[in-house]
Amino acid sequence: MDRDEHHLLEEGPLERFKGATLQIQPDLTSRSPSACGGFTPDNKPSKLGALCPVSVSDLEAREYFSSRDSLVHSAIDECVRLFINTNTDGELLGAWLLTEISLWDTEKERIVLLTTNSMVTIKYDFIATKALEHQKVPLPAVDTVVVGELIYPPGSMVPPRNVRGVRAMWNKGEPVPFSKRWNPFTNEVPLCTYTSHPLLWHKGRDDGNTRFDVESFAERLTFALDHASASNGNPPCKIDYQPIVLQNYVGIGSMIHNRNALGFFKVRGKFSF
Repeated sequence: MDRDEHHLLEEGPLERFKGATLQIQPDLTSRSPSACGGFTPDNKPSKLGALCPVSVSDLEAREYFSSRDSLVHSAIDECVRLFINTNTDGELLGAWLLTEISLWDTEKERIVLLTTNSMVTIKYDFIATKALEHQKVPLPAVDTVVVGELIYPPGSMVPPRNVRGVRAMWNKGEPVPFSKRWNPFTNEVPLCTYTSHPLLWHKGRDDGNTRFDVESFAERLTFALDHASASNGNPPCKIDYQPIVLQNYVGIGSMIHNRNALGFFKVRGKFSF
């Protein structure tokens, strides 16, 4: 990312601080487009390319309650008031509306707040306009971050995503325990995976619109982690630039969930949920 594009980031104190018979084709009208540009292994972001050809139409975008800019701004302001304590969390570095991908490959709309000391992920009801639940992770606890394309294991029948993401882990290099990996109701999984919100491909990156962009979040997160380790004298967080593997081989349930955007607050005919 060059100097001019760097200044387009959200305001914040950055300077301071195969053999199968079942075939399921992806829905090209709703699937995010192929990622353009991104982070390079030398720890410097490359220049973002042009917006990819597959986009979200005006009609599709209006189905998302979060397409209303004023609603997103007010939701973020509310979450900052509720969950950020400047005495313990430090200064706010940025706020995003992203897609979180669970360990079971289901997509969920989430507000993500990043401070000098913490990362907060919030499930926010854009219909009832209230926060439902949140998870706060101290940045010194994060030991590994992976930035790269989201892929599936060899032999998976799930269509490729062709998008980039970021995964943060605080499990000290240990594998996720079996009891947590196969329990879809647990909230104690020591990692989180994000990709861009679908609205990024409607609103674009023009005019510094990075609130839906996982690339912006990844850059700010790696900066914050470097700063946190230097300030606290902790070992530096390991930053890897490589594909992020989503362990989904069949994924019928997750594909139904994701294709119908059940993790997003949308207008669905006569109903909204």
